[in-house]
Amino acid sequence: PEPPETARFLAKRWDLRKQLHSVIENQGDSRPGEVISSIQRQLQHNTALLRIQRTIDWQDRQMRLAHDIFYFSNRGQSRKAWQAARFMADAGVGPKHRCYHRWPSQVPSIDDWMSTMKLHGKEGGCQAQCIWQSDV
Repeated sequence: PEPPETARFLAKRWDLRKQLHSVIENQGDSRPGEVISSIQRQLQHNTALLRIQRTIDWQDRQMRLAHDIFYFSNRGQSRKAWQAARFMADAGVGPKHRCYHRWPSQVPSIDDWMSTMKLHGKEGGCQAQCIWQSDV
């Protein structure tokens, strides 16, 4: 969840975008260019304020985590201190250099996929049975 001030800027940005969309869609105003440019300026200003607010939120988060590290390490709670340090560094526990957003290099055909899934578990499949197949 976003902090309240950031949520306010996000709601304002959403309202400005809806307003801009409705003005462009209706075009009923006698001077739509002036109205559109005014909304766009407001949107740019709001986006700049949102960026500043998110930086402030990030700095507050980092300061809070630094305080937690100091607090827990002074009290001998090393597990919680390490957890706060990992949050502060945005480092997860697990294999390094994992790429979460990588597309597969090859996409098997449906027949290849079905034949692989029909294999026994030791051979890489799960003894699947086809219960329905689409033409699409």
